[in-house]
Amino acid sequence: MLIAEDIVLLVTDDETGKKASTSTGLDAALAGALLIELAIRERVELEGKGRKAKVVVRDGTPTGEPLLDDALTRLSGSAPFTPTTAVNRLSNKIQSRVHDSLAERGILRREEGRVLGIFPVTRWPAADSAHEAALRAQLHDALVVGVDPAPDVAATICLLRAGDLLNAAVDKADRSVAKKRAKEIESVTWASDGVRQVVEAANAAVMVVVMAAATMTMVAGAASSG
Repeated sequence: MLIAEDIVLLVTDDETGKKASTSTGLDAALAGALLIELAIRERVELEGKGRKAKVVVRDGTPTGEPLLDDALTRLSGSAPFTPTTAVNRLSNKIQSRVHDSLAERGILRREEGRVLGIFPVTRWPAADSAHEAALRAQLHDALVVGVDPAPDVAATICLLRAGDLLNAAVDKADRSVAKKRAKEIESVTWASDGVRQVVEAANAAVMVVVMAAATMTMVAGAASSG
């Protein structure tokens, strides 16, 4: 399973198939997850530092994972992108692509319906919840109990925090301690230097997208009230 697929499972209600989180950071977090997975597989790396840092494709060999190979194609064949531009580029229709992937794996079930009998809508209820249950147990151990997480779980936690999606991963009573613990996990070295650089850049890019969306919402609200 990919980190992006794990995040979608966490924010999708098993019974209704509706998105349980309203965070504007979901698309960005999923795109950041693809970027990190490519770094783990040594397909991309970060070149340069600060504002001059760029995401560079070092190996265009397919990974065998359709979602990652599509992301690799989107990042190849042009000048290197800044991390934020790379995240925005990978965000296009990302939720639908991840949903389709999970349906092909037999984990989610696609249901077509209509709202008010007029507007078409697609829901994604769970077909097999075993993987998500195991993932939630790992997240609880890491975020509430304090167990050191495996690298993929640590990356998931970092992206959930960056995308303001952490509430979807833990029970309401545990959210305060989970947020504090997630920040601690971000500061621990659990990946190689090269991967770590991409993780930090991806997290920062996700946060930029989230803040930009929040600012636009505030401006729009102020304009409508004025």
